[in-house]
Amino acid sequence: MRRNDRMGATPRAAVGLAFALLVSGLSVTPALGVGSAPGSQSESTSTPPTRVIAVNTPSSMRAVPRVARSFSAGAAAAPARRLRSVVSARDSGAPPALAQSTTSLPQTDSSPTVSALPPNFSIATTPSAQTVADGDSATYGISIQQLGGFIDPVSLSVELPDGTSGSFNPNPATTFSTLTVTTTTATSSGFHLLQVTGVSGNLSHTSYVTVTVPDFSLSPSPASQTVQVLQSTSYTISIEPVDGFNAPVSLSVDGLPAGASASFSPNPASSSSVLSVTAGGNASAPIVLTITGVGGGLTHTTSVTLLVAPAPPPPPPNLCGAPPNPWGYNFCGGSFITSPPTNFCDYFACIPSFWISTNGHVEECIDGMYSHSGGQSGSCSTHGGNWRALLSP
Repeated sequence: MRRNDRMGATPRAAVGLAFALLVSGLSVTPALGVGSAPGSQSESTSTPPTRVIAVNTPSSMRAVPRVARSFSAGAAAAPARRLRSVVSARDSGAPPALAQSTTSLPQTDSSPTVSALPPNFSIATTPSAQTVADGDSATYGISIQQLGGFIDPVSLSVELPDGTSGSFNPNPATTFSTLTVTTTTATSSGFHLLQVTGVSGNLSHTSYVTVTVPDFSLSPSPASQTVQVLQSTSYTISIEPVDGFNAPVSLSVDGLPAGASASFSPNPASSSSVLSVTAGGNASAPIVLTITGVGGGLTHTTSVTLLVAPAPPPPPPNLCGAPPNPWGYNFCGGSFITSPPTNFCDYFACIPSFWISTNGHVEECIDGMYSHSGGQSGSCSTHGGNWRALLSP
């Protein structure tokens, strides 16, 4: 009776150990020599008694939790069958053997879930920038990228500066369209940002391109000149490029006075030119000359002022010390003056008897007075005597 109690206790302990191992996640193997269910009296005398070996479970194995299977009420009625999952060894002292459990747990799919993108599109432009002269055109490629199975046509539009036109070909488009931008003389020079918009249904996307309209300006130096009749003067006309302008500029001038002429050197010019003006024979008040430059489809003007002055009086003739006079009377050389003009004394200092004693030629007295009796006895007698004869050229 005591032996049967010991045999009955062993299965109950094994069941507890098996349940503990199952909860910790350790695989178990059927035990050898375990008897049948309680109540069975069959036992072989040649089979050594079975003992349960406690297994030290590694901490790494304990770290992985497993869910133990629940036991039903009916399971408790057959402890001997559960003992076949207990690790056991015979009395020989051999180490217990661990067999791989045939029980498998549900596997979880760890791969990421990819959601399908809704249909959409994007637009891109190439090139992103162009330089266009007035009256010229430039083209841009508009690429439409279809996303998420998008296949609908896209209607395209562009915002343009004043004086500029644009068109798409084709429009609407599905994958590609060409934008042509044309400028005119009304297009303002400089940098312009153009917004390209694509619309399909309730979808709308934008991209941007730039167009630069080059320009130039004219700057004269000096702004005003004075020239005498039949003489020449000049102005320097500087050509200043704006936003990459590099075309040659042809120059012309308007407003020249009568008889005047003008020329540019060089012409056409790229950076500067010299305007030379030759005045005619008539003096004039200040006049405005208009200078026009044409290049790269652009036209610009500037202006300068020109004053034509009369010629200066000729320098006085060399009279060798004689007073200035309209007849050129002098002391340098010539012939005697015996019949001076009636207004002679308006230019020369005459003695009181100049028009009384007229029997000689005109001469200068020592005191600078003039006598009309030169060469005669007593001439200039009261004025220090005779000095020199006044001569006519």
